[in-house]
Amino acid sequence: MDYTNRRGSLSAAPFFAPHTARLRLDPSTTARHRTSAPAKGDLMTQIYTGSCLCGTIAFEITGDVAAFFLCHCSRCRKGTGSAHAANLFAPGASVRWTQGKTELRHYQHHGSRHHRSFCATCASPMPYVGNDHIVIPAGCLDTAPDVPINAGICWSDRATWVDGIAAAPKIAGLPDA
Repeated sequence: MDYTNRRGSLSAAPFFAPHTARLRLDPSTTARHRTSAPAKGDLMTQIYTGSCLCGTIAFEITGDVAAFFLCHCSRCRKGTGSAHAANLFAPGASVRWTQGKTELRHYQHHGSRHHRSFCATCASPMPYVGNDHIVIPAGCLDTAPDVPINAGICWSDRATWVDGIAAAPKIAGLPDA
């Protein structure tokens, strides 16, 4: 598969470059996801809004998403309490905190590039703003990300129970008590 962004490469974002060395986002795929004023050429720049669970923090992100990864590494599993983290990567995007920026907290796992930003009140994952990219947890978005998932990364590190998820029964709401 060939995934290229409009610059032709994802290597400009060192945070996720190791995972994207062979992945390039196809501009024809990403162009359909834009909803605001045109950027260079015929591509549009996406505007995403989001917030935390308790509503203390809210934000707006403007920029193009280069990749959408489901990361199965043990750090992401522990940080989300789930099978994987679902993150959008937006090199060159900008964030505007519309409320609650003072309640934003950050954690960097010692000796790694693993970062997390979260709400101090409810601990909801929030966007992490790096030097040249933003990592956006898909679940904190109020604007649904109309971006295809590029890959499940760190698959060899996945939890042993992940392989059974697809076969599990699906229930529309909560199970009966």
